[in-house]
Amino acid sequence: MEVALGGRIGLALVVSAGRDDSGAKDQDRACTAPGYALVADGVSTSPGAAEAAQLWADSVAEIFSPEGLQRVCTRLLERREQLLERPLELDAVQRLTPELYVEIARFHRERAFQSTLAACRGSRKNETTVSLQLVICGDSAYFLVASDGAILSTSLRGFDPQTGRFGHAGNTTVALPDDLDALSSWEGDIAVGAEILLCTDGLYDAFDTFTELHAWLKRISGSWRRGDDDDISKEMERLHERLVQRRGDDDIAFVFGPIDQLIEKGKPEERDEKAFL
Repeated sequence: MEVALGGRIGLALVVSAGRDDSGAKDQDRACTAPGYALVADGVSTSPGAAEAAQLWADSVAEIFSPEGLQRVCTRLLERREQLLERPLELDAVQRLTPELYVEIARFHRERAFQSTLAACRGSRKNETTVSLQLVICGDSAYFLVASDGAILSTSLRGFDPQTGRFGHAGNTTVALPDDLDALSSWEGDIAVGAEILLCTDGLYDAFDTFTELHAWLKRISGSWRRGDDDDISKEMERLHERLVQRRGDDDIAFVFGPIDQLIEKGKPEERDEKAFL
């Protein structure tokens, strides 16, 4: 199992590839930079999904304006057109007829470079408050958490705020660049003591309640601050095993930590991103 750890600010960043019958999936991406954080989940049935997720991570500073968001979507649609112009390879045809294989392959190519998204931009309003802007599409989600662990706001569909239980709605076809009109956003001011979580669906699918997830995140972020990569790797391995038992393995990506770390310019906890088995 490959786990990537990193972050350019004092927020824990973990990306861990799940596995399926064909091997490692590795289609989730995440990034942090002063003032920004993002997770993106490449749609598994979409050719070029990992490239799409990486483009969103590389373009995080652009996507908080309608013009910048449209530019990134246009790049992805151009990549799709390039793929559609390439001839199909028929070597993989086994029991399917060539005609049926071409039809299926073209169907997937017409949905190439799809990704879900959860991104945040923050700036300090005053000594006690941070102003946030969030952009979300699909099943990637954000959670804003008060200092006492109460959820202040979330984008997750089906979440029950009374019980804290996740309503696992199943797979979604909502993804960028196709569903730009389904993009949602949130803007507001948050107290400095609050926490932020951005995650792909592989993370919350491994838990029944947010209370369980939040306690797990606290342990992981402690290991991240200590630089205990071995502990994080073991925790992620256990989480993937839980996913296999519950819903099937999946990629996992998340960014988590105190909201004020999103906008800190000094980076005493800066770490080089690395991957290990």
